[in-house]
Amino acid sequence: MTKRGAHQPDDTPATVTDLAAALAALGHSILVIVYHVLTRREPYHEPGGNYFDERQRQSIEHRLIRRLELLGYAVTLQPTAA
Repeated sequence: MTKRGAHQPDDTPATVTDLAAALAALGHSILVIVYHVLTRREPYHEPGGNYFDERQRQSIEHRLIRRLELLGYAVTLQPTAA
């Protein structure tokens, strides 16, 4: 096993493999979107950046409250008027 020097390029097999895995995952995501658009016969709509946060809102709130309590804070939640 050889050590990497400063003059060696970053195109090691590990980074090439990681790139291939990322491209495969992206391709899979696109195929799933296309499949659902074609089978449902509905246009695609972007769910938004906070889609997963809203889907798991209660568990995220619980996890963040627990983290603050472990840091020594007393936490009380009050919803804001939206």
